[in-house]
Amino acid sequence: MVASSIRVNGLDPYFPFSYRAPHGVDRDINGLGTYRKWQHDVLMLKSLETYSKGGQRLLVTAEKLFGQHGLDGVSLRQISVAARHANSSAVHHHFGSKAGLIQAVYEMRLPMIEAARKAHLDRLLIQPQISFEDLIGALLLPIILMPELERETYSRFMLALMPLPLAEQPFFITQFNSPASAEINRRIMNFWPDMPADVIERRFRLAANIFLIAVAYPEPPKVRQHPPYDAGSIYWQDILQAVVAIFLMPYPPRQIALNP
Repeated sequence: MVASSIRVNGLDPYFPFSYRAPHGVDRDINGLGTYRKWQHDVLMLKSLETYSKGGQRLLVTAEKLFGQHGLDGVSLRQISVAARHANSSAVHHHFGSKAGLIQAVYEMRLPMIEAARKAHLDRLLIQPQISFEDLIGALLLPIILMPELERETYSRFMLALMPLPLAEQPFFITQFNSPASAEINRRIMNFWPDMPADVIERRFRLAANIFLIAVAYPEPPKVRQHPPYDAGSIYWQDILQAVVAIFLMPYPPRQIALNP
């Protein structure tokens, strides 16, 4: 398979990353009918706009500070002060605990991302054939097309979640079912029916890290006289092709001498 250009509306041309399927759904299930059935089972979360003004300030501030300093690098009091709350226990009032705040920050953008992925997927499903690059685009374009500041803040927060043990990952705790995201992931995995599931999961994680770093810190080094990208569209195209290349690597991998 040869990686092709992934076109972005408005950019001509240019994990956290994946979301879980509903409970009990195997990654190898087949059939579009299952995807359509999932759409009726989506649990609606509270989006950012449904919180009180005080809750919104806490969420947006926490996302920014966690992304800048890490989950353990900022206190709840610091978040409350930065969010202009006179009461230092505001986080406990709105979210119960630090873990509850982290979960709410993670979930506040899921409805928007899921809706965008559904729109991408629905457009793909009317095509006679869906390429691997189409699926990667459907998965990642909703993040790339966020407003710049939101995109970078969100990606830095998602990177801050990476070191958490699996049992504490908001991804596994959330009650929000994401049928479009799950269907995109299923189709990506089904491109490689002979590849072990743990290898695909590892490649997903590797691709997610590379993508999130590229989104969170997009500026090329300013010390260079001639930046490698003369347009943002070329930058995003390069990043998406790097993600595609991770999945295209052969398995079993080619042997590379590990000893000098």
